[in-house]
Amino acid sequence: MYVLKRRLEYIKVGKKERLEEKVKERLKEIVVNVFGEKKVLKEKKRGMIDVMFLYGFMLVELGGVDLMMKGIVAGTHLALG
Repeated sequence: MYVLKRRLEYIKVGKKERLEEKVKERLKEIVVNVFGEKKVLKEKKRGMIDVMFLYGFMLVELGGVDLMMKGIVAGTHLALG
């Protein structure tokens, strides 16, 4: 109970932010930083290895989703290539 009360106090300290403004800029930042791995690629060698792991993991997950779809609905699959 104490932890919940403490967290609510921290939330009340913050100020509201107008998220409706600059939506296009914010979405661009998300794409660049999350999918583009902007900060990770500052170190070339380590950054490239990290990018390969990230996108490799995404491909494996798409394969898992495809396998689940085949199990749920017979004869269906993701058209990945």
